[in-house]
Amino acid sequence: MMLQLHADAVVVMAAQGGSIAPQGRHAAAQELKIEHVTLASGLDMAYRRVGHGPVAVVLVHGYSLSSAEWSKVLPLLPADRYTAYAVDLRGFGDSGKPEEGNDFAQLVADLAGFLDAMRLPRAVMIGHSMGGALLQDFVLAHPDRVSALVLSDAFARNESPLGISESVRKRIDGYGDAAANRQVFEANMPRYFDAANLTSADMNAFVAEACKASNMALRGLLAEEYTIPGIPVERYREIAAPTLIVVGAHDAFVPLKQVTALTDAISSVRLTVVIPRAGHTPMWEQPEAWTQAVRDFLDGVSVGHF
Repeated sequence: MMLQLHADAVVVMAAQGGSIAPQGRHAAAQELKIEHVTLASGLDMAYRRVGHGPVAVVLVHGYSLSSAEWSKVLPLLPADRYTAYAVDLRGFGDSGKPEEGNDFAQLVADLAGFLDAMRLPRAVMIGHSMGGALLQDFVLAHPDRVSALVLSDAFARNESPLGISESVRKRIDGYGDAAANRQVFEANMPRYFDAANLTSADMNAFVAEACKASNMALRGLLAEEYTIPGIPVERYREIAAPTLIVVGAHDAFVPLKQVTALTDAISSVRLTVVIPRAGHTPMWEQPEAWTQAVRDFLDGVSVGHF
């Protein structure tokens, strides 16, 4: 499978067949200690940290999820090379849940505040889905703080917003008490996976994390994703950080048009990697293949130390 994309190379990673298993040929999700830091803004931000290496990596989760989505791939990053921080954005996971600031502009400021609080002048920034869309704003606002950029299954912000459809409006309006939210997540979460990979354990784990999110964040950021004005394509020429685009071959949310829009717009894209037998969450469905793609990319670029 070869895609005609404007990049140095397109790679189709190998992936093993079968569904995800807690142990065995797929990496097991690990319980990692949740730490907290108070940002200068006063936000209590939760994060998971692994490794002790000289290269800082910050991982940003997708909509309704948390840093737990990275728990299969974090242990696969070489501990002596990387110190990885998987954050919970405001309103999600174990971070603070203020009623205000549930928009991309504030989340960009929060990420800069996290780097400040952790005394990280720069980092490899990795974002999944909404997190990847958010990092497109971040790298343009703070280009000197991004040593390399990884966008996994990310919406292209240089595309026009889709607008709030009837189904999206139904989802926004469906959030309410705990039972209502669980019903929304159970209806929508299967689309995060290639159907061949989905297990009841994965479904329960993802729904449980999503149930931690506040209604203000769930409603505000879902509306933001579908209505926020696009970034002018000429601004993408300003992105100098070496960039990797990753997408699951069976992603139900991010079509090829979105992948090519990013790959064509960002001149610093080095690789576009397609993960076979994976849906919208390849870091969970095919953790070894996803991590190998990231490691190969980072091995080929200069990311500096912190």
